[in-house]
Amino acid sequence: MEMEDLKIINKGLKDEMELLGYQPCRWKLALVLNPFNIFQLSSVILWFIDGYNYYTMARVFMSVITVAASLYTIKKRYVMLQDMVDSTVRVTICRGDNETEEALSRDLVPGDVIVIPSNGSIMPCEAVLICGSCIVNESMLTGESIPVVKTDLPNPPLDKKSGEGCVIYSTENQKGHTLFCGTNVIQTRYYTGEIVKVVVIRTGQLICSIMYSKPTDFKLYRDAYMFLLCLMGVASTVFLYSLVMKILNQVIVYPFKKL
Repeated sequence: MEMEDLKIINKGLKDEMELLGYQPCRWKLALVLNPFNIFQLSSVILWFIDGYNYYTMARVFMSVITVAASLYTIKKRYVMLQDMVDSTVRVTICRGDNETEEALSRDLVPGDVIVIPSNGSIMPCEAVLICGSCIVNESMLTGESIPVVKTDLPNPPLDKKSGEGCVIYSTENQKGHTLFCGTNVIQTRYYTGEIVKVVVIRTGQLICSIMYSKPTDFKLYRDAYMFLLCLMGVASTVFLYSLVMKILNQVIVYPFKKL
C-alpha cells in the first residue's frame, strides 16, 4: 500500500482516519506486470504462434483464474482493514480523582487515562499500565496462544540532582507494562479500592503497522527470479546458436510455422 491510501479527514473539530477505497485498476496492473506473469505471457505467445492452441487456451484460463483469485484476496483484505478503521468501542475516561466519563475510542488522544473493565476488552489503542495488572492474549500480534501477564509500570528511581525520574519510557523496553492495540484483555486484577488504569500513549498504530509494514525479502522470491534469469540466458544462448548454425548451413528460416 502507498501513503495516499490513508487520508486524514476533518469533520468539524475532529480529525478522523479514512482508508481510501479499493482500486482494482492499479492492483490489476501490478499483478499483470509481475515477472512470472510476463514470462507466462511470452510463453503463451510463442505457443500460439507454434500452433499449440489448446494448451495455450488452458494456460490462459489458469492464469486468469489465478489473477482473479489474487484480486479477490486483496479486496477482502481492504474490506477487513476498513472495518478495523471504522470499528469503535465505548471506553471510560478518568477526568479527575473520582470523576469518569464515557466516550468513544476514536476520541482518545495520547495522555488520556482510561479504565480497563474487569471482564476485559479489546484494546483500541496502545497504552501503559499505571495501576493494577492484566492477563492479555497477544495471539493477534505474536501468534502465541499463551496469555501474557502485564503489570503496572513501577516508579522510576529519582535523580539525586533534579529529584525527577531518570528513566524514559520506551515501548520496546517496557513491553511487560504495555497493552498493545488489538490485543484482547482477558482479565484484570486490581488492589483493594483501586481500579485498573492505563495511560494512552499512541493511537492508530495497528492500522499503520499493517499498511506500512517493513518490506520483507524472502529468499524464495530471490531464487525464483534468479531461476527466471537463468532460463532467459539459456533460451537466448540456444536461440543464437540455432540461428548461427542455420545461417552457416544456408537453411531458410521461417519466422512462423506454416499451418
